[in-house]
Amino acid sequence: MLRNEINAIYAEIRETCSLLRYMLILRTMTTLHKNLYQEVMTGHLRKTSKLVYKKSDVDEHINNISSYQLSFFQKLVLCHGLNFAIPQAVSAMDVKASFEKAYWKLDSALPAEKKELAAVTFRSIALNYIERKGPRSLKSLVKAVNELKRRDDIVIAKPDKGSGIVVMDRTEYIRLLSEASIADTSKFVPVSNMRPNTRGRPPKHYHPLLHKEKHLESVVRRILPKQIADKVRHARTNSLADVVNKHLI
Repeated sequence: MLRNEINAIYAEIRETCSLLRYMLILRTMTTLHKNLYQEVMTGHLRKTSKLVYKKSDVDEHINNISSYQLSFFQKLVLCHGLNFAIPQAVSAMDVKASFEKAYWKLDSALPAEKKELAAVTFRSIALNYIERKGPRSLKSLVKAVNELKRRDDIVIAKPDKGSGIVVMDRTEYIRLLSEASIADTSKFVPVSNMRPNTRGRPPKHYHPLLHKEKHLESVVRRILPKQIADKVRHARTNSLADVVNKHLI
């Protein structure tokens, strides 16, 4: 489309100008094109050479203040940033199901004599997509990512200022976070689990979710044995704490 647009512009210039002026314009445009191409390619080559020959330091953007010692491959994964992801293999069954679903959406709009050809074409495209080999990641990087995912004693987050990665002990992170948030009585007010006795007026500093939580706990303890109810209560409390911690992180 771009080539056709350029040809149309040249044709319009040729129709409105004399042959001599057209040749001068064409030579000027060709010179400008070569200069711009050379400038862009020089910039690309300069940037590419810096990326290829730069000796990167994996510790440059990682601030590890935790008690856990990161391995080289873990540092190599973290230095790519928090958005780094390893390509995952696509399930062949999912690909076939997606193509089959797309075919059935088009089936009603296809003529009867073309349905068989369309089905064969869809099948060929799906098989070619399944057999196509995607990028493979190093096993050491995959192992490093899995090791970091399994560790629940550290927190990996962004620094408050600047760029990079900060690795902290989870207990220390939660302590500092508590001191800067819920432990600050000038910003937060402790709420009692007991609903205050008020006569027709809404209670102050009492959230309705606390009432729902107490009601749910009473229902669980009424329909389940005490041992199971205690486990459910403990699991629900821990899961709620994990959700809050993950949200804060």
